Amino acid sequence: MQKTRRLLQTIKMLSQPKVVRATELAQIFGISERTVYRDIKTLVGAGIPIRGEAGVGYQLRRLNSKSGIRRQTIESLDTAGLSLENTLSYICSPITDGSRRQAMQIPIAKPWFDEDEYKAVQKPLQTGWVVQGPEVEKFESSVCEFTKAAGAAACTSATTGLHLALNALCIGLGDEVIVPSFSFVASANSVLYNRARPVLVDIDLDTFNVTAESIYSAISSKTRAIMPVHLFGQAAPMDQIMEIAQQHNLAVIEDTACALGTTYQDQHVGTFGEFGVFSFHPRKVISTGEGGMLITRNTDYMDSIRSLRSHGISPKQKSSDGDTPGFLLGDFDRLGYNYRMTDMQGALGRVQMQKLPKILARKRELAHRYDTHLKSLDWLRTPKVKAGGDHSYQAYVCLFTPKEPNQSNWEELYKKRNALMNRLAEKGIATRQGTQAIHGLSLYSNEFGYQPMDLPNAWIAEKLSIALPLYPQMTDAEQDYVIDMLTEAGVAVS
Repeated sequence: MQKTRRLLQTIKMLSQPKVVRATELAQIFGISERTVYRDIKTLVGAGIPIRGEAGVGYQLRRLNSKSGIRRQTIESLDTAGLSLENTLSYICSPITDGSRRQAMQIPIAKPWFDEDEYKAVQKPLQTGWVVQGPEVEKFESSVCEFTKAAGAAACTSATTGLHLALNALCIGLGDEVIVPSFSFVASANSVLYNRARPVLVDIDLDTFNVTAESIYSAISSKTRAIMPVHLFGQAAPMDQIMEIAQQHNLAVIEDTACALGTTYQDQHVGTFGEFGVFSFHPRKVISTGEGGMLITRNTDYMDSIRSLRSHGISPKQKSSDGDTPGFLLGDFDRLGYNYRMTDMQGALGRVQMQKLPKILARKRELAHRYDTHLKSLDWLRTPKVKAGGDHSYQAYVCLFTPKEPNQSNWEELYKKRNALMNRLAEKGIATRQGTQAIHGLSLYSNEFGYQPMDLPNAWIAEKLSIALPLYPQMTDAEQDYVIDMLTEAGVAVS
């Protein structure tokens, strides 16, 4: 918040009758004149009405306009308690009937990037090594160390990571993989890529995760693997799932896209089955823009994974006269893919991993504040964390339940949920449905004949879930605004 306070103080100084020079601001704040000019540019870009020029000085204009800034607003800025973006938005919001309309903009999620990331991505650009290289290797090592996995391979996305895992296990035509229906479509799509069949199963509405009972009932003679999803950062019941897998000799590929930082019975998720696969999309716990990483507890898989990730290059190069020289391309002994992460993304990921403990701590703190302030709303079911597991809160997803949802009333409740989300959008608050019921998507209903109520909990979860804004930079004041607006909107629609 140091920059925010400096900019607010700058606004106050520029509101005085005299022109203020950049040299004066630099001396007061102990910064360079170049930083002062950047601050002025930031304020002007946010709509703060500043006039003047470098070398002459700066001053606010239109101080008493009904559509501009008023001196009394400037004098009270220290108590705003908002992020820079929402503070400036508040200052510039219109004044109606003598009062200022709140104008916060709260995104659903926001990666935490700062000077550390800016500096890190410059190194690959400076060296020219921008493809997969030393930064990716450091990123992989840091994830291994954090999760206690035996091996890790960065890739272009969690989707491609799941595809690599299925390939490494030789799952293909005629095979079946059990996948929870309430997940992003990529979970099931990765199975289709291998010409295998995703067998979609239902979930527990309290946790949004797959249940052991639904897995057990879907096992057939064609089942080769189970793909539990640790949805939104909540751990699936891995002890029960692994027991089923061992009884039926099934592989387990954990979709841990949302769950970096999540443990189950003190063991990091992704290290129970043959593979775990993380996502680094901007809405995930840490971000490299796009990107993913596959981890495993069995290093025997790593040669195959690295080969498949890089066009199918042979892990054992062959040459007629000794070791293959570095200037030769080597041999390719299988069909592979170009799923390699760039070194710029690797640099981002390496720095993000250093921030991970703080990110997790702040998101859990904010989630606890939501729990505390929303528990009195009888029309909203907040996340429930089951014993034995924990939650990294990639997202804070609730269920809209003014009535107990069922096959008869879900459509009525769905319309009300959408009305609630529209009201929040009008207040500048972004929300999302939790994710999708894959069996209800056209590809899967047309191809496999699924009907919505074949998997009723997944269907209801799609229609009634609400993801609330959650990101580590979120201030308490911004979260309080979300809570207040949510409470008002809920009363209106429920």
